[in-house]
Amino acid sequence: MTNCINCNHQVVDDFCSKCGQPKTIKRIDFKYMVHEIEHLLHFEKGFHFTAWQLLIKPGKTIRTYLFENRNKYVKPIVYLFFASLVFTLFTHFLHVKYTYLNVGYIELLKDKVNLKTIDSWLIEHIAYTNIIVGFCIAPWLMFLYRKRKYNIFEMIVVMSYVLATGLLVIIPLIVLIKVTALFSNLTIFFIIYQIWAIGQFFGEKKQ
Repeated sequence: MTNCINCNHQVVDDFCSKCGQPKTIKRIDFKYMVHEIEHLLHFEKGFHFTAWQLLIKPGKTIRTYLFENRNKYVKPIVYLFFASLVFTLFTHFLHVKYTYLNVGYIELLKDKVNLKTIDSWLIEHIAYTNIIVGFCIAPWLMFLYRKRKYNIFEMIVVMSYVLATGLLVIIPLIVLIKVTALFSNLTIFFIIYQIWAIGQFFGEKKQ
């Protein structure tokens, strides 16, 4: 019988009954990496399962993650980074140029900072940009819905899921633009999804 390397509790089975630490740590190799990718993409708790639930019922999905079951879905920050990666790959291979936040139009900052550099950084690091945006909006949501007693971290979870799914929403529209050139401004669709998702989340009482 051995002791857990994490909490020093005696380990009887393959995992520590106290902290869940594996009895032995497998080396990271090709097989391990394939397993991790499969784990991210499998249906239950997979990326596409989480994305689909956030597309069809975002409010209920986020409330379920916050208050009922966190094992069914990809964690919000991981989901945000993966969605940002998918969005970046699509825009790169389809040669789509876009702006995000449009800081280049902020008159007060002109001649004080290099707005083009900031704009480029925001676009090239869309995941970090959305984290920053989420951190900025979360306190306002907590203030506006202060009677609901949500904390700042719960609001960050909401914004991480909503912003990430907003990127996924406009991916098929990007493809449509490349094929038909029907419209060019996708910001409106990004905003509409966010308003709908946040409204649905706050539209029902916390269980």
